[in-house]
Amino acid sequence: MAQDATTPWRLYGKDPRFISPDQQYRIDYGEPGEIAMGGPWSADALLIDAAGREILLSSMGAGPPVWQTDSRYLALPVWTRSRQQQLMVVDVVEKKIRIYAQTFSVLMLETFQGTLIGGVNSPKYRTSDLAFDITKKKVQEERALM
Repeated sequence: MAQDATTPWRLYGKDPRFISPDQQYRIDYGEPGEIAMGGPWSADALLIDAAGREILLSSMGAGPPVWQTDSRYLALPVWTRSRQQQLMVVDVVEKKIRIYAQTFSVLMLETFQGTLIGGVNSPKYRTSDLAFDITKKKVQEERALM
């Protein structure tokens, strides 16, 4: 893995994946901390628009995030209180945040084409591929992007 890439265990603040393909949005993180000793990190996840307006997406954000190729959606892992992860998808067109019900160990998101998010669940132990279609999964929570 390149030294200039964000992983579930390493936050790299200048990762180009933080910027939307259309350059209108970027994600930024607050000071990261470990979920558990030696574990993946967690931090405040902020969406910043072209005007510089910051919106707190989650106080338990994780990474890496991934933007859909047309910049409509941003997907990022978020931690639950039980130290599992869920997928958060931000729709910047409809101004909505959706958190999906399915839980994961540790996500390493890699692609977002159309409505399909690709990556790996649990990249270090009992690895499994992730193919997550946002139109076919149960939404646990939906709220306005404010």
